[in-house]
Amino acid sequence: MPWTVEDVDSHKKGLSAEGKKKWVSIANSVYNQCIREGGTDKTCAPSAIRIANSQTRRADMKIATKTVDVKHFWVEKNVPYTTWAIIEAFPGGVTRSPFDTKEEAIKHEYKIAEGLWDIKQVPSPQEKYPKQYEALKKLEPYNFVEYHSDGDLTIQELIFSKGKPQYQFKKGRLIVVTIDGMTFEEVTYNPVVLSTSKKLPSKSKNKAYIIKIDGSEEQLKSRPSLKESQTIVDGYITLTRAEELSTKKKVVLVVDEEGLLKGKPLNKGVMSKFGRHLVGDVIVLEGWRSVGN
Repeated sequence: MPWTVEDVDSHKKGLSAEGKKKWVSIANSVYNQCIREGGTDKTCAPSAIRIANSQTRRADMKIATKTVDVKHFWVEKNVPYTTWAIIEAFPGGVTRSPFDTKEEAIKHEYKIAEGLWDIKQVPSPQEKYPKQYEALKKLEPYNFVEYHSDGDLTIQELIFSKGKPQYQFKKGRLIVVTIDGMTFEEVTYNPVVLSTSKKLPSKSKNKAYIIKIDGSEEQLKSRPSLKESQTIVDGYITLTRAEELSTKKKVVLVVDEEGLLKGKPLNKGVMSKFGRHLVGDVIVLEGWRSVGN
């Protein structure tokens, strides 16, 4: 570090000259702030690259086309339950759940996008393309990469690998899944280890607590609901898996998904305990995969 415009194509292809300058500015700014707040190159560099990729993609596309749909999402049922989930099919997309009704889920996503995203609701494979839906289930686990205008999807395989630390996934092939359920490889990626686990602790060991930005911890009596989680982190939530550095225990971290945009400070407690560059107050879930209803 620092990065220069010559480095951009190795992290993010297809940006304009102006987009590359913006990428360098964002990446170096995030990296330097992370280092100043106690991070290391190992923890700060990946975070800086990820944020620069996300921010320049949105900005560059808006400069080029003004009205391009940057973020695609659909809503589907949490079978066999009666709740609903938001599925985002775009680079860096997440799944948000649960919502009591389909309408509530759609409204939630549009509210998040206000002033930040150009978004478009697209048909759910579960409802409109059953063959595509069945093909996607067979390919699990995977990450969404791109939604195509004809309804086809590009996904990236997550390949299970038993190594150190213990259970991990590697990024695999990019695969196009058509609306007819056909699949074909788009391009091959070199495997990169992701920090996500095969399994979480047993239910008997479930617990939840908050790590505040001042480093203090507060135990919660039970798993927080969606609304309680939003109140604790002071914003819309997103979930990310992590591993406690000292015990190798697998956990789920609940954070404000717009924390960086709001300028929230680095959570040094999370940094020292999990090696993750996250901001604002963070909820730690041990044994649960998501927040409650």
